[in-house]
Amino acid sequence: RSDEERGEMADAQAKCDSISMALGQGRTSAPLAGEGAIAYRRRILSPFKDHSATWKSVDLSKLDADTFVIAERQIRTDAMAAAYNPANAPEDGLREVVRQGALPGTIIREFVGSPNAWMRSFKPGRRAFQLAKIRDPQSHNRAH
Repeated sequence: RSDEERGEMADAQAKCDSISMALGQGRTSAPLAGEGAIAYRRRILSPFKDHSATWKSVDLSKLDADTFVIAERQIRTDAMAAAYNPANAPEDGLREVVRQGALPGTIIREFVGSPNAWMRSFKPGRRAFQLAKIRDPQSHNRAH
């Protein structure tokens, strides 16, 4: 592989890694032995097609290079939007989204989902008692 092809694959892997991690699916697989850059990019992008209404039923291997670049960009955008969409989080729960920070070695952890999943433990519960009556201490003293 040329340096340019290795760089292209590394860039594609990094972009798909961020999406995969945001979706809670772990890291993207490395290139296979003898796999070309375009074949690799098509393979690692395929799992994210379901998040794109435009491209989910399209066979990426049948697209010419120019059309694939358009599809690749849109699929990545749609998949990342799906990762941050609270509707795609576990029901009544949170999903952790892990991404690389701007500084080397920093990791940012965000949570997507229903705020009630973590806030319910801070909400007051129902009270175990009810007020029967209010006694006026002054009226008690006057009666005697």
